[in-house]
Amino acid sequence: MRDKLASVDTMHSSKRGIKAVELADISKMSNAEIDTYANGIWDMFAKDHEQDPGDKLTTEKKKPYQPYQVIFKGSSLIGESSGIENFKTAYELISTLRDKGRVKCYTRWCRACTLYHLKLESDVIGHVLKISFPNVIALAKSTEIDWTWERPESDWAKQTGDPVKAYRSLVERNSKPVFYVRLESEEYINMLLGGEG
Repeated sequence: MRDKLASVDTMHSSKRGIKAVELADISKMSNAEIDTYANGIWDMFAKDHEQDPGDKLTTEKKKPYQPYQVIFKGSSLIGESSGIENFKTAYELISTLRDKGRVKCYTRWCRACTLYHLKLESDVIGHVLKISFPNVIALAKSTEIDWTWERPESDWAKQTGDPVKAYRSLVERNSKPVFYVRLESEEYINMLLGGEG
């Protein structure tokens, strides 16, 4: 049996409305699947509560949709590499590292493993992979990566300043921070949504 969950938009009184979504049957889901499903619904409602871009002028431009992305996360930084050529380069290196046993899936964060039960040995796409910083550096030399702060509003980000300089500082100091990488493709997303992959 499916229920409905409603959220009342109280953020903009002139645009107040009710959003409803039909809920799936969670009785046969694991705890991890329920958490993921609940987070997805929460994210959907949270988007409706984001500030209307017309309410405040901003110089930031919304990034266009990219069908191929490589996301790096570590040391409070997020790196994004978009485009098919960057994706292919990262895919080849990470697949090689996987074959040599030099990248491992971080299953705690990995929906490919926990939710979709996809095997890392079949493909690296979609998995959250722990990767050594020297390999992050190698990928940064052969692909274009845009560095930003994971939490730009945090005191650390405000005090440290430019995320690109922070990344360079890690390289110059021969730091060994823990990093994770995830490859996303349009075909992978279509497959998860039940389309043709």
